[in-house]
Amino acid sequence: MRRTPAVLTLAVALAVAAGCGSTKTPVPAPAATSASPSPSPTPSADYTADTKKICDEFGTLVDTEMKRFGEAAVKMMLYNNVGNATQAAKAKTNVQNVLRKFAGNIRTTTAKAQNPALREAGEEAATNVETTAADGKVLDKLKTPDDLDKVLKPEFTSWIVPLGVLCG
Repeated sequence: MRRTPAVLTLAVALAVAAGCGSTKTPVPAPAATSASPSPSPTPSADYTADTKKICDEFGTLVDTEMKRFGEAAVKMMLYNNVGNATQAAKAKTNVQNVLRKFAGNIRTTTAKAQNPALREAGEEAATNVETTAADGKVLDKLKTPDDLDKVLKPEFTSWIVPLGVLCG
């Protein structure tokens, strides 16, 4: 199960890399129309310390919740592999509940952020986790612990990238 944190590290690295480049076409600066002085812009808020605090909390949350998710998913896979459909169904529901709790914890953690972009990214990440929880077909593809990497890599990425870009 130690491979799951490696996937998350990779996802954060991908998020940081994605945040460094831009595929948008640059917008030209507007032409000056007046020689009159304009008021100086108000300084933007410095969210650095708060963002670091929230990102650290998010990192701890990911570590904790990924452990819970991994344990629940392995239990589900074991029941599936021994043919115990009743227990496998209960375990799958537990995996979905673990993911829903993870989403709620992401929201709770990031809702405290001063930076509106961090709050929005937290909402996006939480929604992505909930989407995975609701998609039973994704969870049904988990047959072995190796599937956590193979099947869920895109899911893990969608959970981490929104905040990874800001926390990277």
